[in-house]
Amino acid sequence: MQEAYKDRGFTVLWVLVWDDESPEMIEGFAKRQKISYPILVKGGSAGADWGVRWLPDNYLLDREGEVAARFSEISEKQLPQVRKRIEKLLSEPLPE
Repeated sequence: MQEAYKDRGFTVLWVLVWDDESPEMIEGFAKRQKISYPILVKGGSAGADWGVRWLPDNYLLDREGEVAARFSEISEKQLPQVRKRIEKLLSEPLPE
């Protein structure tokens, strides 16, 4: 998703809600998983604000940072629905 929509202002952000991971562990995991998007370390407050109930949890935020959609899991079957929501969010006008 990051690669497909990055030129349109879309960003994937990994919010790490636990605070006991070492920088080395995070970096190693990101390399192994080929994660090329930003990682918010110690993002527990963001998780709390968004109502994280389980992990992993996936959220689409609107241009003002409000939760627009939540997906507990994104499978191949759900990708068309997720892409449709992203397209809708990207087509909305920028806030003034």
